[in-house]
Order: sequence, then structure tokens, then C-alpha cells
Amino acid sequence: MGSYAEQKANSGSRKSSTWFDCQDTQVQHNLNTLLEYIAQTGQYPPATMKITNFNFAAKTQNLFGEKDLCQFRWWDIPGEICNNDNPNFQKMVMDSHGCCVFIDTYTLFNNSAYSQTLQGIVKQVETIASLARQSGLTYIFAIVLTKCDLLAENPQKLLKIEENIRPLMARLDANQIQYRRFYSTIPIVKNGKMSVLQAKGLLRRCYGWRQS
Repeated sequence: MGSYAEQKANSGSRKSSTWFDCQDTQVQHNLNTLLEYIAQTGQYPPATMKITNFNFAAKTQNLFGEKDLCQFRWWDIPGEICNNDNPNFQKMVMDSHGCCVFIDTYTLFNNSAYSQTLQGIVKQVETIASLARQSGLTYIFAIVLTKCDLLAENPQKLLKIEENIRPLMARLDANQIQYRRFYSTIPIVKNGKMSVLQAKGLLRRCYGWRQS
């Protein structure tokens, strides 16, 4: 959503040669609804306003025209389907080359019950990695720690987050799972009477990462 907000703010300009493209008008409407919620409340949208399915492409412009960099599938996947014997799950993994794993750092710090959610996330990652390994795929995970801007003013909180995710990192390393961590900081700032996501350089950061 941050990258969508950045792109929307730069619409009509040619400041960036990389952008997200989505032809689904319903998804675009949903994203605009989320941005309107932020504008009116000055807060991140609650989980109940999530987008369950969102397919889009990252594109770039060069001398020869537009080119697809990669295809993204943003799906809300029930944990119960993450089973090596599930044919739909097998197809989903084998049709992809990597997976983004989002961890809400603010909730992790403020809600002890979120640790159970984190355990479920770990199991899903291990299941996906196991199936990819069995299929001979080179598979990479992006571990995205979100809402870090809400904790940035207190370095001790960020250190506490590092302690909380250390078991996850240890399990990924023990299973020789290729990954890299990203720290997402997209603060909400006042712009007159409205609030907006202060998203800058997100598209560039998306493509500047390597595997650990």
C-alpha cells in the first residue's frame, strides 16, 4: 500500500521509471478506500479492512518500452492449506519464486498473544521452504517487519523486537532457508487537515535486495 501511495502521489510525473500496475478496478477501489481511511483517521487500517486477493505487476520503462520485472500475488492464505499434500498449495508454491512474510512489529511489541501468530507464520514458512526444496526450486523469502516507524523513537523497543524475532531467524538459519529482512517505515503525517502515508523510495528498495 505504501508503494501504491507513493505512485499515486507521483502520478502525472516521470520521477520514477519503476511502478506497480494493476488492471483490477475493484482492487484499486479497495486501496483508495484504505488510503481514505488513513486520511480521515490518521491511523493504519485495522486488519478487518484487509485486501484478500491482489495480483499486480512491477514494471519498468526503458528505451524499448515497458517491461515486467516480476508478478506479485497478494493472497490471504488460510494456514490449514499449507500442507505438502495439498495439490492447490503445491501448485501455488511451484508457480512462484519467492514469498514475502509480513510481521507486525508494533503488535508484536504490544500484544503478547501475537507470539502465537508468529509461531504459525514460522510453520508456514518452513512448510513452503520444505516443498520448494523437495521440488528443486531456488526459493527466497523476504521477511518484512512492518510499522517500525511507530517504534523508531524508542531504540529499546526496536531492540526488544530483535529479541522477539530471534527464534524465527534461528529456525530459518537452521533449515538453511534463504531470506533477507526488511524494516518498513512508512509514517503517517499530517498534510493540512488530512493524513497521508509518507512513502518515499519504496519502489527502489523493492528491487535492491539480495538473498542472505
